[in-house]
Amino acid sequence: MLVTLEILREATIRLSNPVGQTIGVVGGIVIGTVVVQSNLISNMMVVVVAFTAIASFVIPVYEMRSTVRLLAYPNIILCAIFGFIGLELSFLLILTHLARLNTMGIPYFYSGLLGGSIKDTLIRGPLGSLKERPKESLAKDEMRIESPRGWNE
Repeated sequence: MLVTLEILREATIRLSNPVGQTIGVVGGIVIGTVVVQSNLISNMMVVVVAFTAIASFVIPVYEMRSTVRLLAYPNIILCAIFGFIGLELSFLLILTHLARLNTMGIPYFYSGLLGGSIKDTLIRGPLGSLKERPKESLAKDEMRIESPRGWNE
């Protein structure tokens, strides 16, 4: 059912806007009705797939959305084979992969909340206090700008 959803999703993306939306809605209704009436899947499966399709629009970045969609298939296979242990195993594998990632020499899960760079993380500090670059950037020039506001303080 998830493969059928992906085919419908790709068809709606590739077609023009009004036609694509119409085909997506009508195709979803027709395919869902046919599959349930032929007793291939249950009504609950259609509800779960519909909820999954709607929830996939919560992710704003297309690259991240495609990553989540691609990771769904190995997760489904592991869960089908090993059950709840497979779900835990897939979650552990994803976390292990993310923990090994580096972005420009900084670990992906690095919080940056320790040290002087806390002023530039969750809540940005006043511009006057942001004269130095964060220590984690390993920049040659540690000063950002002499006066961030454009006048001398």
